[in-house]
Amino acid sequence: MLNSKQKKYLKGLGHNVDASLLIGKSGINPNTCEELDRQLAARELVKVKFNEFKEDKKDLAADLATKTESTLVQIIGNNALFYREAVEDPLISLPQ
Repeated sequence: MLNSKQKKYLKGLGHNVDASLLIGKSGINPNTCEELDRQLAARELVKVKFNEFKEDKKDLAADLATKTESTLVQIIGNNALFYREAVEDPLISLPQ
């Protein structure tokens, strides 16, 4: 669980991150979850863009966070920012 200071820090980092996963016509499927999981393992902070299902993005983003055991940091517009600390050698050092 992240505190408000940590979320604020991640939001600042996420500002310059480009969306690397797009949610399209097929919506959330096992491949989408696997890809987000892979990207989180590699980068810890991943931005997802909703090209479709924009009206359901809050529920879908929460579902993605649950399925990938990550934290939904924020949703701005049609973009959701996810964070999951690496098991070994974290790339991002969060403030306390």
